[in-house]
This record gives sequence, C-alpha cells and structure tokens, in this order.
Amino acid sequence: NNADIINVATVLDQREVETKFKIDKALIELRPNWVDTERYKTFSLEKINRVLFVGRLNTQKNIPLLLESIHNTDITLDIVGDGELKDSLNKLILKKNVKVNFLGRMSNDQMPELYNSYIVYVLCSQYEGNPKTLLEAMSCGCAVVGTDVPGIREVIRHEETGFLVAEDPDALRVAIQRLMVDKPLRKELGLQARKQILLRNSLETALSKEYSTYVRLEKS
Repeated sequence: NNADIINVATVLDQREVETKFKIDKALIELRPNWVDTERYKTFSLEKINRVLFVGRLNTQKNIPLLLESIHNTDITLDIVGDGELKDSLNKLILKKNVKVNFLGRMSNDQMPELYNSYIVYVLCSQYEGNPKTLLEAMSCGCAVVGTDVPGIREVIRHEETGFLVAEDPDALRVAIQRLMVDKPLRKELGLQARKQILLRNSLETALSKEYSTYVRLEKS
C-alpha cells in the first residue's frame, strides 16, 4: 500500500494484487519476462522430427500427461532438464513403452540452437507464472503447444501464435500430430510467435517500460 508503482509479471498477478490488497489498478504495471531476441532468434538449421520439452522434472510440469499423449504413436520426445521425478518418469516411460530421451541440463548458450533444432515445443504444465522457456521457444520461431492453464494461456494466442489445449492426452496428441505433419502451419505459427515476442517480451520493450515508469515517478 506504500508503493508508488507495483510491477507484476502476469495478468493473473495483476488481478490478485488489485483485489486482495485493494490497490488502484493504475498503480499496477504489467511487466512480463523479457527475452534476448538477438540471441533467441530463428536459425537456418535442419529440424529434428521430434518433440522438445524444457523444464524441471516436477509435478507442476505435468510430464506424465505428455507421456500419455505420445503413447501408441511413433512420436519421440526429447527432455532437457532434471528434477526429483526423473526416476518415476523413467518407470512410466517403460510402462507406456514410449520413446523418450533425457538430455540432461544444458547451458543457456546452447538453448537458442536447441530450440531451432525441433519442429514442435510443448509445455503442458498444470499452471505457470510467465514461463521463460515458452517465451524463448517462441522467440526462436518454434511451433508451440501449451495447456490452457494460467500463465500459458496469457502467452499463447490459440491458432495464431501456437496451440492451446485442455489438460487431456487426446487433445494434446491431436495438436502435436497436426503440427508434425503440417509444415506451412508450423512456419506461420512460428513467424507470428516471433513477432509477438518482439512486441511484448523483448529487452527493448522491457527497458522502454521501465524508463517510462521512472519518468512517471519523477513527475509525480
């Protein structure tokens, strides 16, 4: 209540601060995560005909849903990241007899090329804040699929910059398979995703908003 300006990363956070603390909406500024769009950009690389997931191996990321979605398909999933659920996920992979490669952790320097090497990126979390990996994938022009949950639905515009699907393995499977066979659709979604990131999530946009806030506070 003593703040001159409050910065939040998502619309959901904005609404919560406004209602829970009875803060004037004019004092709450939306500041989503930014991406270095000069590094995270589209490269002319040969694509791997597989699906990519990047993130912690924990309950929030809902990876069993992704494994269920590729069950009884020829889809191969590559997972970048580590976490406490790796052992249980390995057991589920064996049970479902799905094709999955754990690539471990990778450095930030490797990520732009990694995103550019895959035809589909999936984030099927139960909820998110303002997911950096999704923003990075979109900045690289990936065709993305996300679950229609808080944090993801605020980033992906359905059938414009990616696909939003219910937390349902059949719905997720259909979206992934559609993108894997439709190259023109992947290309168009990737182009629009990149444009959205440049407009909303670039470093230049973040700096411009921050500078405007300082000017506003100085004049108040």
